This record gives sequence, C-alpha cells and structure tokens, in this order.
Amino acid sequence: MPTIISGMSGITDVNANQLIIDVSKKMWLLKPSIAPFNVLLQKLPKRRVDSIEFRLFEDEKLPEWDTVKGNYLIDATAITVDHLEYFQAGDLILNAKTQERMYVKSLSGTDTLNVTREWGYSAGPPPEGFPKVAGTAADKILIVSNALPEKSEKGGDSKITKKEMVYNRTQKIHTIIELSNEELKHKMYGEDRRKYETKKMGIEQIEKIEKAFWFGTGAYVDQLLADGTTKRIATCDGVLSILAKSAKSNYLKLAGLTEAIWDKDVLPVVFAYGDRDNKVCFASAMLVSLLTSFAKDKLVVDNQRSKEYGIEIWNYRSPFGMLKMVYHPLFINDYRDLAVVVDMDCVEYVYFADEDNKLITNLQNREKETVGGIRDMYFGHCAPFLANSLNHTVMRLEEAA
Repeated sequence: MPTIISGMSGITDVNANQLIIDVSKKMWLLKPSIAPFNVLLQKLPKRRVDSIEFRLFEDEKLPEWDTVKGNYLIDATAITVDHLEYFQAGDLILNAKTQERMYVKSLSGTDTLNVTREWGYSAGPPPEGFPKVAGTAADKILIVSNALPEKSEKGGDSKITKKEMVYNRTQKIHTIIELSNEELKHKMYGEDRRKYETKKMGIEQIEKIEKAFWFGTGAYVDQLLADGTTKRIATCDGVLSILAKSAKSNYLKLAGLTEAIWDKDVLPVVFAYGDRDNKVCFASAMLVSLLTSFAKDKLVVDNQRSKEYGIEIWNYRSPFGMLKMVYHPLFINDYRDLAVVVDMDCVEYVYFADEDNKLITNLQNREKETVGGIRDMYFGHCAPFLANSLNHTVMRLEEAA
C-alpha cells in the first residue's frame, strides 16, 4: 500500500532511496492507460455549457413493433393492441406469428385497430400471401409501412416522437500538488521533483475524472463543511448511474459467456439501435479473457488507433457490425464481471464555461497565508452526457457459486 502524505510535504517525507540510489531517468508511473473512456472522449468534439446543470434532448425513431392485447377470432375486424398511439389509418401491419398482413382502416377507443384482413392474400391457384387465422394475446405486430389510396395526396396524421429531456451536472474535480522550498532545492535522482509530481498528479486527476464518469451519482446539495460553512456541492451522474435511471436501458445478466450466447443473446441487443461501426465495449479482465477464448479468429488489434490513442483497441467483426473492444482496469472487485457497450455517437465530454481540465500553477501567490513552497492544482469542471439509452448495453456475468 502507498504511504499517503497529507498537506505540505517536507524533506523528511522523501524516500531515502530516492536520495541515494541511482534509479533510471524515467520513473515509470503505474497504470498509464487508466482512463480509456476519457481518452476516447478527448478525440470527440466537446460541449461547453454555461450552467452547472445542463439539459439536453435525446430522440429516437418511431416504434415499429407492438403487441396484441387480447385474443381475436378468425373473422374479427377489430384487434386490440397495447399502444394505439403507434398506429394510424393507412398502415400495413403484419402479425409476425401468423404472417397475416392487414390494412388499418381506422382507430377507435383507446386500444382498437379496425382492419381489413388477409391483405394481399389470394387462394389461387397458385395461392399468394397468407390467409387469416385467429390471433392470440402477446402476438407481435410489425408496422410494415403505410399506403395512400389512389388520387389521394392527403396522408394520415403526422406522428413524431417527443424529445426527452436528459440532464446532468458538471462536477468540480481537482488534484493538489504541494512541495516545500527545501524539497524543491534538494538534489534528487530522477526527474525534477516538480515535473515528476506534476506528471504523477496529472494521471491521478485523469483517473478521478474517469471514475466520476463511470461510477458517479448526481446530486446538488448543501453540505456542512469542516470549517463550519455550508456550501452547495454538485456531483455528476456517471455512465452506470445514467443508464440505471433510464427505463429504456439494455441490461443483460449472463449465466455464462460462450460463443453461442455471444452471437445469439448479446450481439443482437448491442446492435439493435444506433451506429453499427462506432460502438466500444469497455470490459473487465474476466470478460476480455472469456471473449478471447472463443473469438480469437474474429478479434484483430487496431494498430493505427491503438498507437494514436495510447490504449490497445481490438476490432471484433460480426454480421451485425464492428465492435471495438477495450480492456478497462477500473472494472475490478465487485465490477470484475462488468462490460459496457457505449455508442460513441451518443456521448459527449461536457465542461462548464472555460473550466475544462487544466493545470493552474503557483497558487501559493494567491493564498492569504505564507506558503513556503509551491502549490499547483489540476482542476476540471466536467461531466459526461449520454443520450439514447437504447443504444448502449450493460452486461454482467453471473459467477458460479
């Protein structure tokens, strides 16, 4: 475990080995790719907001599937459905179970379609289409398209989806660097002490942002502080919190992970909505190991992007689309069974005003008290924005007892 030094560090806090042993010029830092999500976000356009609480809108396409509410007889011309608002007069619909096509003449009440049965069916010879048969509750109905009558230019009622408001709050995240004058002056092996601590704390800052973007939970509350004052603190929702709050999120609880389960139960859900070539799966070591055990022939390292981003990216080619795979080192302990697929077309890095992540130096010159050394600070006021929850997928793997 590392030894934690709180506040100003002095010469007695420096490890004696650093003063004596000639170590390598480059002091390697642990976990240089600790923030793969944030690394990828930096390659996308950022959004500046001028309010701590920002509200953006998400939209989705019109629904095309619904469910039969109650059984209907072979000669019925009225069919009840769960969501009448999905339909309009002139729709051509299909019962996916019976394969019968029907034409919607009108809507009535709160749940009833008045239809012409056996649309396009002919007994022949040869027979064409599908004859009418009785339907049952829970049959799935597909809205195929709509059809206007001849010499008619007036269509049905306009139908659009209502844009849903999504909000988050930017969070102030900071990391302090404090070094005393005597430590700054003392000759040490390796890099200049200030440069070393600046680099080290920079990685700490990125890791804090990464953890907030995944595991943060939104709040905006008055907090009594140690100095007796009460101040309002804002924290952002991370990806997991955003998706947990959405009723439309895709959650997969997998009893195991085999090639058959991956191809049949996972990929169709992952690619059902959104972009088919810009989805990234951030996965724990457990999920990565299982996937590579059966998908070696389909996984190829993306050398160009891996070199550009500084993290290893694997491309998984499937009939549904291209899925990029990235190992995430923060998915450990109780998150060791986690993988999250993010549609990168529906995510943004958001920052408040001009307070994007930055390094502010020599804060000791601004302090009221005398500081015998230097005080620098990494500071970021930021949050993730995640839209269209159906485009993203959270997977958890049930481990054997």
